Amino acid sequence: MVVGGIPMSTSNKAAKSIFIIIIFSLGSKFLGFIREILIAAKFGAGMETDTYFIAIGITTLLTAILSNAITTTFIPVLSEVEAKEGRQGKIKHTNNMINIIFFLSIIIVIIAWFLSPILIKLMAKGFYGEQYNLAVKLLRIGLPIVVFSGMVGTLTAFLQSEQRHYSSAAIGFPFNTVYIFFLIFLSSKFGIRGLMVASVIAVMSQLLIQIPDARKADYRYKFVFDINDEYIKKALYLSIPVLIGVAINDLNVIVDRTLASYLVAGSISALNYANKLNGLVLGVFVTAITTVVFPLLSKEFSNDNIRGVKKIMGFGESSPK
Repeated sequence: MVVGGIPMSTSNKAAKSIFIIIIFSLGSKFLGFIREILIAAKFGAGMETDTYFIAIGITTLLTAILSNAITTTFIPVLSEVEAKEGRQGKIKHTNNMINIIFFLSIIIVIIAWFLSPILIKLMAKGFYGEQYNLAVKLLRIGLPIVVFSGMVGTLTAFLQSEQRHYSSAAIGFPFNTVYIFFLIFLSSKFGIRGLMVASVIAVMSQLLIQIPDARKADYRYKFVFDINDEYIKKALYLSIPVLIGVAINDLNVIVDRTLASYLVAGSISALNYANKLNGLVLGVFVTAITTVVFPLLSKEFSNDNIRGVKKIMGFGESSPK
């Protein structure tokens, strides 16, 4: 039996995945809302929080270079690998991508460490004196986020290509839990610098929750490092337009924060809280559908099944937004 041109088993699994992702996303957004309330309650909307949001914004921009772009482009590449080389080939190329991304992220972190004063000047021209120095320190503390995010992005691509969405959808829970624990029990002692350390640990916790699910999908880590891997080159090449789009979106946020850095203390914090609310609908409903449908499309394209692509597109369009 088919539903909307898709086998019942596939449509039921996809609909179930979308529903669970929406539930997880709502739960994660709720915890994220609690996190933002606690940050505002503990640190207010002033100089320290403005500095923190600028520093974390720069790490987010650097993370987009590796995590977001690679996650999007590596899914169809993995589908192609599986069609040609099977599961073991897929795991091999995943390990190669993890190692290459780890190496690239280390280079980015080292460069960003030395360029931190320049980056802060570019992103927050209104900062000076104590606030400027604090921003540089916070940025340097938060740079390991880039390393962990790159690995999270690669594992997310692998898991989604396996139609295993739940752990990736649930990574917001440990992420926000780390923040909330710090804000309730440790923020008074460690202050805004501790908050940035908590940010690093929160991203690391996302990786830890994905590992058991990856092992269930028969993934085992092995050291593979081949920069001449044609599939890795293809994924990196395909990531260029995605990277540009992601970077432009993040740069828009950075520009807004840069302009806000000239305003009264707390303006950047208020802008950040507003952006969190603005992205609620997109982050919960639209992302849930695209997360499930995109790997299915990639698999059908890899098998040159245009009819299957059209059927899945019809299912995606008919899914409740």
